[in-house]
Amino acid sequence: MEELPQKSSTREAIETFAEAGISLVPFFGSPFAVAFSAVVGRSFSKRRDEWFQSVATALESLIERVEGLTIEKLAENNLFLDSLPRATRMAESTHQSEKLDALRNAVLNSALPGSPDADTQTILLNYVEDLTPSHLQLMALLNNPPVFYQQRGMAWPQLSMGGMSHIVEQAFPLWQRDFSDQLLRELNSRGLVGISSLHITQSGSGLANSTTTGLGRTFLDFISNPLSKIQE
Repeated sequence: MEELPQKSSTREAIETFAEAGISLVPFFGSPFAVAFSAVVGRSFSKRRDEWFQSVATALESLIERVEGLTIEKLAENNLFLDSLPRATRMAESTHQSEKLDALRNAVLNSALPGSPDADTQTILLNYVEDLTPSHLQLMALLNNPPVFYQQRGMAWPQLSMGGMSHIVEQAFPLWQRDFSDQLLRELNSRGLVGISSLHITQSGSGLANSTTTGLGRTFLDFISNPLSKIQE
């Protein structure tokens, strides 16, 4: 028989760090309930296994590229130790790749010098849990509309005047207007964007301006991949 692949030291460490912050409650009940718990438990175990592997792989790359960053230093980093189990619980409750990427990136950023303070990290992680991939996509567009278009190979609309709704509708043609309006209201209520309507007429050059707030930019930076910003 082939030997099972060995876990890397990084993965063993992050599993230890995460599970230290997650309480496991035993499940008791009828035979059906016990069987149901076992079957569903396997699915959640698979999700957790994939999550740990994803985080471990990314952390190994981060450790290789950030001078002075080690597993031992992570074990002493309270911000990292706070964020990892919290993000792990959230990762177990979603299958959406965009949210999993955001959670993994948040864990990586919490391990780096200059990461947000504990209270801010808690707020930002709660945003990842509460918001949908559509919220995140709209935020990315509003943060830098021309770059969003460019990165997706889309031509920037040549408008002399108009509302941001035109920019949103071209970027996301499948979205209904009520849907995009609701996304914006929820982002605005959290202080992540500085506009409350997509339908205010402005100049064509004004449509290219960022409308995310300082908190919104901090949030987007926190859930972005730090490896893409580190020079080889």
